[in-house]
Amino acid sequence: MRIPLLGLLLWALGTAQPSLAAPSPSVRAPSGAAAPGERFDPSPANIDRRTERLTLANGARLALLPKQTRGHVVSGHFRLAFGDAEQLAGQGLASRLTAAMLNRSALAHRQELSQTSLQISGNGQEVRIGFISQRDALPALLDLIAEQLRRPAFPQDEFDRLIRARQQEIENARHDPHAQAALTLARRLNDYPTGDVRRPPSPDEELAALRAITLEQLKNFHRRFYGADHASLALVGDFDAAATRAQLSRQYGDWNSAAPYRSLDEKPPLRPAERQMLQIAAPAKAVYLAALPLPLRDSSADYPALLLANRILGGASQPRPFQSALRADDGQNPVIWQLYAAYPPRDRTRLQTRLEAELERLSRDGVSARELAAAKRALLQDAQLARAQDDVLSRQLSRQLEAGRDMAFVAEREARLRQTSVEQVNAALRRYLRPGAWLEVYAGDFAGQAGGQLSRN
Repeated sequence: MRIPLLGLLLWALGTAQPSLAAPSPSVRAPSGAAAPGERFDPSPANIDRRTERLTLANGARLALLPKQTRGHVVSGHFRLAFGDAEQLAGQGLASRLTAAMLNRSALAHRQELSQTSLQISGNGQEVRIGFISQRDALPALLDLIAEQLRRPAFPQDEFDRLIRARQQEIENARHDPHAQAALTLARRLNDYPTGDVRRPPSPDEELAALRAITLEQLKNFHRRFYGADHASLALVGDFDAAATRAQLSRQYGDWNSAAPYRSLDEKPPLRPAERQMLQIAAPAKAVYLAALPLPLRDSSADYPALLLANRILGGASQPRPFQSALRADDGQNPVIWQLYAAYPPRDRTRLQTRLEAELERLSRDGVSARELAAAKRALLQDAQLARAQDDVLSRQLSRQLEAGRDMAFVAEREARLRQTSVEQVNAALRRYLRPGAWLEVYAGDFAGQAGGQLSRN
């Protein structure tokens, strides 16, 4: 079960809000004069009708959705995938730092990026690129991205600065309840052997690896793994589709990874329930994170019912002191039900009591027809609004390329959601919501309270 630590942390910090359309953290839109855009219909059927999907000579996949946008804005999300679990063993830090070096190098071209927001990140067997730019700046931006990906510079001084910055981030995170709760839960969910690229390192493990890694290892990682034969490239917004198609074909159509690709094997973990409390000297705040791995994916028959149950649990009908989310990653991973709360440390026992009561009530009593109707309206409206955001839509199209899907899958899931009954939701709750089965982490300054590993009564 590969549950990215970054995804857990961003969601916990409130910068990534899950929805039916599964939006991701977005890069900032560029400023500039605003030209009017078209009235675009964000229905799944219209998106499919307007999107051109094609495969380059080496297997790279493209999704292009040109349309008139306010300010001539265009958004893109690219993903390169490479390697397998065996080849990537012991390469986790090299994967992350190689992408970080590319990001730093690209952002050094500030003059070329004056009308653009760009982010390059990587972990495990992938590197992701997200950007928001403008029509006139897009060709030069695509050239810059391709240059950074295919022929990157690896200056020693920038590498040294990156190592020092990462070391400082790790030390700072030791005192951050958000970061420590997310890391603890991610390590519990990704309980693979030491060296497996899916296993998040502990702070001490990563600090030791940072002291040992060399710039030459990053160069070797790039030469061995980077390539576009398993790439997914999606653009949405104001751009010349024919010219962009030709440009992307030139840039990526002949670039292959030297390492054969096989998607990391993902299996739903069977983990015993655990409640853990982390003592962190942060008097003003504490964090609660919990996860319940489920033996299903977002294509499973019960998934729409659980989406609706999650919306109700997370506060669709009334305010609650916690948030909830289902994370499914467009079929790439088994579903994880997650809970999050931020609270004063003195209120830990009160929060625990409230959480247990809410989970017990929902499992015992189920949902009402009124709650279900409100949850349906909210979910469908959120999905429609998300698809109207080009940055979100470009990422969704990219993820669909990875999963071999199109918007017809979304349309079918929304149809199933509309048809879901109270009985189906309650049956799914009885089947999957086990109040005593969650992996839980409380992080904060709990001096004077029960500490260490807490047993579940």
